[in-house]
Amino acid sequence: MFHCLIAGVLAFNSGLSASDDVLTPAELETIDRLPKVAGGLNVGYEIDRRATKRVDTTLFYMVMAPELQASHWEFIAPWPPDLPSQQVHYVRSSPKADRGSELSALRRKILVINLKAGKHTQNTAGVKIYYGAQLYARSLRVDKSKIAKADVTLSDLQRKLFLRPSPLGDYTSEEFQDWIHKNGFVRKSDEGEIDLARRVFQGLASKFRYQADSKLDRSLIAVCRSGKSDCGGLSNLFVATLRAQGIPARSLVGRWAKSAVKGEKVGGVPYFQSHVKAEFFAQGVGWIPVDLASAVLDGETPDKLIFFGRDPGDFITMHVDPRLRVVSEYFGMNDLTWLQDVTFWVRGEGALTGHVSTGTWQVK
Repeated sequence: MFHCLIAGVLAFNSGLSASDDVLTPAELETIDRLPKVAGGLNVGYEIDRRATKRVDTTLFYMVMAPELQASHWEFIAPWPPDLPSQQVHYVRSSPKADRGSELSALRRKILVINLKAGKHTQNTAGVKIYYGAQLYARSLRVDKSKIAKADVTLSDLQRKLFLRPSPLGDYTSEEFQDWIHKNGFVRKSDEGEIDLARRVFQGLASKFRYQADSKLDRSLIAVCRSGKSDCGGLSNLFVATLRAQGIPARSLVGRWAKSAVKGEKVGGVPYFQSHVKAEFFAQGVGWIPVDLASAVLDGETPDKLIFFGRDPGDFITMHVDPRLRVVSEYFGMNDLTWLQDVTFWVRGEGALTGHVSTGTWQVK
């Protein structure tokens, strides 16, 4: 396990469902030009999935602004999705929240809490979010007698959503394409998704270093040029490299299923078990978990493969992929790179100057 802090920003929204029209003509054209990966190349692989533990968690967040006289608070928080790694049993909050969704192509669910300020909440307000989930361990097994299952596929929309270029992962730039070819990360004709992903994973784990800094530029070109990043930047790089080769992939943005340690910091910033992993889709096998940042930090296993195709079931994904689009009644559209925590918008008089945010993450 390793540590990485990624914080959220402002705003909120209502709900929609993903459909074909969420992808732009330019995105569809880019996806159509990607290399095509034939089926039947993942012979001998299977994913073993087993229930590990049921967790009950509490995410507490409080903001204190001594120079503020608030009239209304709006908070948003992540709504964890059901994934191969987790099944969410409940999401509750105090004060009570509404369920909404953000407006990016993925239409990820969020919680929205509207709170009218009273005598005791003009400059201080807090929320508690409760999540309950069953976690699952996954392990990639090699058995040459296994035949890839023809019915393990993605829908056309899901495939497109996890192949599209994104603002943080625009793999179409000439510089990034040159970087892919220079490093030999182009898929060979006889390579399936798993074999290429393993080669990319080991190459990145050996070339890059870990750096914790809340002000990092995690865009592809910035990470490639510097040769270092945190879990968010490294996962984004892995995902974009595979998407550029026609392999669906996505970041898993969340927290370790372990309570925060009081006073713990990473890069000088309070740390609450935040982390980002990734996974890619292999035809006939399913979603394969990877943890590149932990592999970069690991100094005991030279081939780094303990973090490839293996998920111990000790992590809660808050949302898939970075860059959520949320809208506020008063501030309009806002982009959030990550939403692992609670974030807020406030209306009133005075200023947020000198405001302090505190919180904690508890897991049972």
